Amino acid sequence: MLDWCIIVVLIVFILGFFYKQSAVHEFRMNQADASSKDALHELWAERVPLVIRGLPRLMLWTQEDVQERACYGSVPLFKDQSLSGWIQEMGRGQAGEAGGVMCP
Repeated sequence: MLDWCIIVVLIVFILGFFYKQSAVHEFRMNQADASSKDALHELWAERVPLVIRGLPRLMLWTQEDVQERACYGSVPLFKDQSLSGWIQEMGRGQAGEAGGVMCP
């Protein structure tokens, strides 16, 4: 009987140890503004995730960007239609519905 009590107590201690290890969650994340370039280098050296606020939006992969680049003209989207052709067709089809604005 004493053997069973010792085994149960040992199992409870082992389960308690692993529960304690899994219940403690620590996660660090640094945040900085894009205007403070000196602080960005210091924060990047810490090797933890970094969130940069205030970045300007890039005009990349917008409708105008794809239509202006010749390399996208030959990208096949469907068997009989290229990416730029599909964007032009969708822009004409949605011009009356959404005021000519297509989702980027």
